[in-house]
Amino acid sequence: MGDHSDITQKAAQLPGCEGPKPCVPDHEIIRHIGSGAYGDVWLARNVMGTYRAVKVVYRERFDDITPYRREFNGIEKYEPVSRAAPSLLDILQIGEGDNGGYFYYVMELADDALAREAGERAGDESTTTVRKQAIGDPENYVPETLSRVLFDRHTLPAIECVSIGLSLTQALGFLHENGLVHRDVKPSNIIFVNGEAKLADIGLIAEASEAHTMVGTQGFIAPEGPNSAQGDIFSLGKVLYEACTGKDRQQFPEPPSLVDNREDTEQMLELNAVILKASEHDAARRYASMGEMRADLELIQEGKSVRRSRLRKLRAQQLKRVLRATLVAAAIVAAGAILYRRSRLPPADPTYTQLATPTDGIYFNVQRERQFDFS
Repeated sequence: MGDHSDITQKAAQLPGCEGPKPCVPDHEIIRHIGSGAYGDVWLARNVMGTYRAVKVVYRERFDDITPYRREFNGIEKYEPVSRAAPSLLDILQIGEGDNGGYFYYVMELADDALAREAGERAGDESTTTVRKQAIGDPENYVPETLSRVLFDRHTLPAIECVSIGLSLTQALGFLHENGLVHRDVKPSNIIFVNGEAKLADIGLIAEASEAHTMVGTQGFIAPEGPNSAQGDIFSLGKVLYEACTGKDRQQFPEPPSLVDNREDTEQMLELNAVILKASEHDAARRYASMGEMRADLELIQEGKSVRRSRLRKLRAQQLKRVLRATLVAAAIVAAGAILYRRSRLPPADPTYTQLATPTDGIYFNVQRERQFDFS
């Protein structure tokens, strides 16, 4: 396989391309802003002057055509779904290079981290609370990712983590409902668009029924593997753990340092209850779905207690078990009483006929008519 410079030089030879940049219709490619194992991300500007991100995936970076086509097919399946939920990253355009050497997809662009940081230094609260998408300087643009935010701030308040969790449970839940799994949920793959957390690096998205390869990032991969909705739940739990504690996911379940000194200690403890369940080693003990995890996060957002809610549910379940056991015991006692009463009845006299009456144990002695032989 050729190196990056070889590939971009080949792209530069395509009709309509200028310089070592990929050719994307109706877009001016400005500069390279990120790299992955199989492709690169470029900052671009469309004909309306709107900045976009363009991911280019190169055929030469794959050992054979099968995984290359699989990634292309995954993007094709994700594209119509991407616009159905606000927390999913929009795919705006998909295409292939004229020589078949690469395919590309145009996406929403993440907010500018440097513009946000400059606003914070200047005391502009609007860029602190809402990360504006406006790019300060295209030549110095840096995408706003959760990993970048955590590098700057170390930890996030519990309620901000809850907000991020709500956005991502909605996005992942919608993927799962459509039979897709993300398989690589981690802070560097979560970007902010107009201040809202969205899932990025969608190249590993696949149909759950067809996902069999071991992909993802160590520490975020579930013990059973990444290829299921339960695997995404585990990964999201580890993301929220890093965001609210400032610790590495490998330190889970170690609690945050100086938790008692936080102003949001109670919310932190409630969020920790969600994280512990999402990150259970045993998949059967995790949340059954993203919707279930989202419901607990909504409780925290509303100022309610996840722990007390679980305790009430546990007590209700215990009460039901006690009631069932009581009913079973009562039925056994009643059956025993009936058998006992029947065992105390006098034996039947064969010379008498018992008439059916509604009262147990009452007999009418009707002597059978003797038969005489007059022959």
